[in-house]
Amino acid sequence: MTAGTVKKKKEEIKKSKKKSEKVRVLVVDDEKPLNDLYSARLEMEGYEIFNAYDGEEAQAPDVVLLDLMMPRVSGIDVLEVLKSTPKLKDIPVIILTAIVTKRKVGKKYHTAGTLIKGESSLQDVVNEVNRVVREYCKK
Repeated sequence: MTAGTVKKKKEEIKKSKKKSEKVRVLVVDDEKPLNDLYSARLEMEGYEIFNAYDGEEAQAPDVVLLDLMMPRVSGIDVLEVLKSTPKLKDIPVIILTAIVTKRKVGKKYHTAGTLIKGESSLQDVVNEVNRVVREYCKK
């Protein structure tokens, strides 16, 4: 995907969002305490939050905060479905992972960002979601 194509896709996504609606963030993490923590903090930022504790529960939001290592359906499986489904492929995804070597996954699937759990604070997660929303989700 070229830089021009990425820019064009971002502009299309921005135009398709209504300004009066809240940005919907899907938090997918099998660790309930982390899922709840991310969700509560992002809700304080004014986002509408949807929770899933594995890839089977995922819905179609404006932004996805996705853990890669989950039981039943992995985050990589979720990414493959998102990126291969025309209606979902342009949803920006922020990967959360505990494994530093998984940064390559973000590049392979053209995700909006990658955060390493052990290196990222709650504020880092909020800042990354805010950055992605500014770049992809003008409402």
